[in-house]
Parts: sequence; structure tokens; C-alpha cells
Amino acid sequence: MGFRDTLANLVGWGQNTRALTAGDIFLSTEAPIEFYDVGGDNALRISAVYSAVGLIADALSSLTIDCFRKDSNRIRQIDPPRWLDQPDDRISDFDWMHQAATSALLRGNAFGLAFRDQYSRVREVEWQHPSWVSVDETSQWLPKYNVRGQVLFSERTRPGGGVVHVPGFILPGSVQGLSPISLFRHQIETSRSAQQTARDWYSERALPASVLSSKGKLPAGRAEEIQDSIEIAPGGIMVLDGTNWEWTPISIPPADMMFLDAIEATANQIAAIFRVDPEDVGGKPNSSLKYSTVEGNQRKLNVRTLLSWVRRFEQGLRPLMDDPTTEFLRFNLDDLARPDAMTRIKIESEQLSNGTLLLDEARVSNGRDPLTAEQVADWQAWYRNKQSAPADLTDQIRAVIADINKKGD
Repeated sequence: MGFRDTLANLVGWGQNTRALTAGDIFLSTEAPIEFYDVGGDNALRISAVYSAVGLIADALSSLTIDCFRKDSNRIRQIDPPRWLDQPDDRISDFDWMHQAATSALLRGNAFGLAFRDQYSRVREVEWQHPSWVSVDETSQWLPKYNVRGQVLFSERTRPGGGVVHVPGFILPGSVQGLSPISLFRHQIETSRSAQQTARDWYSERALPASVLSSKGKLPAGRAEEIQDSIEIAPGGIMVLDGTNWEWTPISIPPADMMFLDAIEATANQIAAIFRVDPEDVGGKPNSSLKYSTVEGNQRKLNVRTLLSWVRRFEQGLRPLMDDPTTEFLRFNLDDLARPDAMTRIKIESEQLSNGTLLLDEARVSNGRDPLTAEQVADWQAWYRNKQSAPADLTDQIRAVIADINKKGD
């Protein structure tokens, strides 16, 4: 019997329970969903919300997670625990992080179920759909988490409690995060209505595209015959007898064109809710800056949008470390804001010169193996920096060069 089966027997899960799937996160179902229902995960049907949530979730899922241990006043990097390499054996680690980020962004909370082995070490973490979890905060001691009918505690307050909780925006006196979809439902519904109006106009509009009218009276049934015989391809040319016929294209009235402005305006509001640039979600740029760089824009996204979510997940996942009192994890935001190749080389060269970076560390960070002893000797002889070398090293280099010249003769 595996550790998951053991925990299932302890908490009494029956056949009516099931694991979380991607379909549960995005509510993909064959049954039709009310078109104007924007509650919960249905908000992803709105392009601006989908863009904002996808942008943040993709960025968080792409970050490297490093683990560290603090010993006295020294911090050193350690190997990640087993659960972090493969947190859920059903999906990839990218999809695992994407599920958690999507849940927190849409519902305000990410709830996970931690499975431990016989030595109380975490082996897996499965994210639960927020609708499966309720939180009882009436107790004067610790909040209780009801996960599909079973009462559990948070790993943060009681190691081994079973529940991993990463809240979003929270208020004093509560441990639950606020759902942005619920708080700003009106703005999201407005965006959905505007998109529906655009859809009706372009694909299901009641008005004809154009009107071909005769200046004279036609025999009975002749108008129907002409209508059936004339076909105008999009962008095509129609030749008319100017004395008898008049062709009038029909466009949407200027007053009804306001739905386009509404889509743009609500996209800006949704961008403000999720703290992303409006142009990233189909809105109108509100910055007067005419010069920007890819690196600068990414650092702006890191500081304004991603940093707060990174810290939430770092704190929420820390109780799962083997020793949470001394071990912690960090998301590397530099993965998304790497400078260009030339700038990166200059930075590494400066760090190598002042001793803050070792040669082996620099090579490993660039995906290369450390140098062998023979390669180090060649490097010192031919590619050393312009600073003066110690006398003994200079003599060694001169001897190597003299030996090479002698062999060449």
C-alpha cells in the first residue's frame, strides 16, 4: 500500500472523491455554460482576463526555484527536496505551478494537499480546486480546512496538517485571500457584454450588409430574382447602371460603435486589477514614455506584478521543506530579465576580476563543464586578464610559452 493510499484510508476518502484535473481548473465541459456567467474560472472566457492570468501564471511557472539553508550567519545553496523535482506525478512541474498560480489569481487562494511518507517527509503536493475547500476561521486557535468533507490543518501552523495554503490579497483577521473575480465582477461582466455585442454584430447581425435599390418600380417577383442572382465577394467590385440602381452599404451606427471603446476601457481596468500593462491584455497604453527595452519592461513586470506573488509562494511552500526553520526556497526572477549577451559577458568578467565569481561557477551558469587542470594552464597562459600576475605565476607562464616556441622551432 502506497503513502497516498495510506492517507486516503486515514481520512476516509471514498470512491466519490477524485484527483484534480486540468478540466477542473478551466471548467472544460461538454455541457453548455451560461454565456454571461463570469464567476470563478469562467472569467477566463474573457480575453483580457485570460491574457492577464496567462501572462502571470506562465511567468511564475517558468522561474527556476533554488533551495537554501541558513547555518548561523551563512547561507548556502542545497539540493531541492524530492517533492520539488516532481511535485505531482500526473503532470509536469511547469503545469503544477501553473495550476497553483491560476487558482490564486482567479479565486484568491491556492489549496494543496501534501502527501508524506513514513518518515514524515513530503513526497507529493496535489493542488485542489478551491470549490472543494472551505475554511473555518471561527476557532480561537487555528483555522480548520474542510477538504471534500475532511477536516485538516495548515502545514504552516501544524507540520503534517496536510493542507498547503497560498493566499492572495488578505485582510487582517483572516487567512483567506480575496477573489479578484468576485470583487470586480461588474467590470468583468461589462467586458463580457461588450464582447457579446461585437460578436452579435459581426456574425449574427439582423441588418443586411448592403441595400441595392431600384429607382423605378420592378415587376412582381423581380426583386427576389435579382437578389438571388447577385453575389458580391468581400472586397469585390459591383457594376451598376447609375440611372436605375443605387447601392448603399450599411455600417453600424456611430452610437453603437461605443462597444469598441467599452472593450478597450474594461481591458484597461482588468490590467489594473492584475497589475499588468494594458497593451498586454488588449487595452490602450497609458504611458507617455516613448523609449523602452525588453529588459526594462521585464524588470518592470518583475517588480510590479510578479514579486508579490513570488514571495507568497515562497512563504506558502516553505513549510514543506525538510527543516523549515533553516531551509527555504527562492524563485529566481533573473530568469525573465536576463541582460543581452554582451552585457552579461561584461558583468561576468567584472565578477571574475574582483573575485565575487569563480571560473567554475561562471562556466556552470553558462551550461559548460569546469575546466580540467590542463585547460586551466592553457587559459592562464593565453587568456589571462590584463592585471599583473604574481611573480611565481609569471615565471610559469613564461616557461610554458618558451617551451611552446621551442617545440615550434
